Amino acid sequence: MAVTPQDAATIFDIIIPEHLAQFPDKANELGGVYQLNIHDDYSQSGGEWTLDCVSYPPTCLRGTVDHANCTIAINHEDFMNIIRNRDDAMQEYFLGKLRLFGSDGELARFNDFLNIVRPES
Repeated sequence: MAVTPQDAATIFDIIIPEHLAQFPDKANELGGVYQLNIHDDYSQSGGEWTLDCVSYPPTCLRGTVDHANCTIAINHEDFMNIIRNRDDAMQEYFLGKLRLFGSDGELARFNDFLNIVRPES
């Protein structure tokens, strides 16, 4: 069983870039540029990242861009619940815990993409 990442920084700074390097074609199939704003009022666990699945090779870098197809804003704890399979991104969206600027389809594709960082059951 894989170990659950403890924070968003580990996921977006280490795990996702490793997977993008290993499977660039899978990321390009996802397509789109995703801006992720994950905030934590109590620690340094959150941050802002840009996941670019259009470029080849795809990238996941700290920071923001003006041309994101989809921007996702969520609290760090709620994001980690998605990673731990307690919730899914669509559920968080409908509960008002995840704010989406873009299409529901982009959110659904991003939710599928997160399967690469979820621990195996």
